[in-house]
Amino acid sequence: MSTENAENFNRFPFRYALRPDIERKIIDAVKSGAVGDTRDALSEIEYPPERLWTARHMRDAQDTVITFISILSYTAIEAGVERNEASGMADRYIREVRKAKTSDSLKVLINLAALNFTLKVGNSFLLKDKPEAVKAVAAYIDDHKFEKIRAGELSKELGYSENGLSVLFRRQTGMTLTDYIHRKKVDYAAKELSGTDIRIGEIAQKYGYSNRKYFEIIFRKIRGMTPSEFRDSMRRNQF
Repeated sequence: MSTENAENFNRFPFRYALRPDIERKIIDAVKSGAVGDTRDALSEIEYPPERLWTARHMRDAQDTVITFISILSYTAIEAGVERNEASGMADRYIREVRKAKTSDSLKVLINLAALNFTLKVGNSFLLKDKPEAVKAVAAYIDDHKFEKIRAGELSKELGYSENGLSVLFRRQTGMTLTDYIHRKKVDYAAKELSGTDIRIGEIAQKYGYSNRKYFEIIFRKIRGMTPSEFRDSMRRNQF
C-alpha cells in the first residue's frame, strides 16, 4: 500500500479498502449471478497491512462488512433468492463478522459472502421459469450425485439426444450441461468440506471424481479457491 493510501486508510479505516466503485461492481455481479465478475471485483480490494489496524479500525471494519453483507442479502432477494434463505445466510455471516478478531478473518468472510450470494442468485436463475427439461436435469443430478454423470447418458435418460438437450440447456441457462453438472456436484462437496472431516480425496470419489487433481481444478474454477483453502477458511470462521 502506498503512503498516500495508508494515510487515507488511517482517516477512513476499512471503508477506504471497500471503495464505493468496487462495492458497486460486486453488487452488480451478485445481481447477475456472475461468479467470475464477483471474483474479479473482490481482487480489486486493496487491503491494508495488518500493522496498520487498531481496535478502532477493527470496529469500523466490522460495521462496514455487516452493512455490506446486508446489502448483498437484499440484492440476492431482489434477484430471486428466497427471502428466508438469503436472510439466513446473512445472519450466519454477520454472526461470524462480530466474532472476527483479525483483518484476515474479515477478508475471508467478505469473499465467502460475496461468492456464495452470487452462486445462490445464479442457481435461482437456472430454474426460475425454465422449461421442464431444465428442471428435470437438476432433479436427475440430485438423484445421481454420487455417480459419474455423463451428458450423453443423462440426455438419453430424459428422452433427448445429447446435442438436442445440450443446445436447449445452454439456450435456457447460458451454461453448458457439463458445467452445470460440475456446479451441482461442487455445491454438494462444499457442504461436506465445511461440515465433516472426510478427506478431500474421499469426497471427490464420493461425488464421482476418480482423479483428485481434476476435482480440485473444477472446484477452484467454480468456488474461486481449492477444496483445502475452502475448508480452512470455513474452519477459521467456525462455519
